[in-house]
Amino acid sequence: MKLTGMLAIAALALALLLFGRSAAAQQTKVILIPASQEWPDTGLQVIQGETVTIAVKGARWSFPCGHADHCTSTPEGEPHSKFPELANADFLAPALPYWSLIAKIGSGEAFLIGTGLTFTAKSAGELYLSVNDAQGDFGNNLSSHVRM
Repeated sequence: MKLTGMLAIAALALALLLFGRSAAAQQTKVILIPASQEWPDTGLQVIQGETVTIAVKGARWSFPCGHADHCTSTPEGEPHSKFPELANADFLAPALPYWSLIAKIGSGEAFLIGTGLTFTAKSAGELYLSVNDAQGDFGNNLSSHVRM
């Protein structure tokens, strides 16, 4: 199901810390992620077994919905029960909250980041972040970047 509204991503500030590397190789980065793309590449390689921390600050976005002119969401997203009309929509991660902040490593399965997460990487690969929006519906996002 194609969403008809626009997802406006306001200032979403994320900090990414990669531990498990030598002090010289540890990374703390602030990265711009285009909100108008599905699974934009962060440019960061994750090593299997390392600890990754993603911290989100000051994030809130809005999207048109049937309940009001615009609904707002945080990186934790919205429960499916709040939007039963989207039950058949083709979200990037259908089991995770709508409009939540999600990630994946390489072509792996998506997982919830929400307002932040520390995890041990189960695989190696490129780190991707995205808003859990309907597939093919990112071109209507109002904001051009998510700050990470």
